[in-house]
Amino acid sequence: MPGVGYPTHTVQLMRGDQLVLYTDGVTEAFNPAEELYGVQRLVDEVHVHGSGTPAALVERICQSITNFAGSAPQSDDITLTVLTWGAP
Repeated sequence: MPGVGYPTHTVQLMRGDQLVLYTDGVTEAFNPAEELYGVQRLVDEVHVHGSGTPAALVERICQSITNFAGSAPQSDDITLTVLTWGAP
């Protein structure tokens, strides 16, 4: 977008570090009570299930979002990827 500044960051990933990238549709998924899935639920899923494969973590987070949302309609895109640097 013209005129918008984007900050840059540099991070040194170590062997086994995971990078979880997601759109706001993940944390802004609603349940029937109109509560947000939120960042903390996402962080909790990563902490509890992050020792598996990236594919398993993506599947687990997607299932968690589906369970949370229940019958509420999806209101935004849900895009998620997990990368593991130099997986052991």
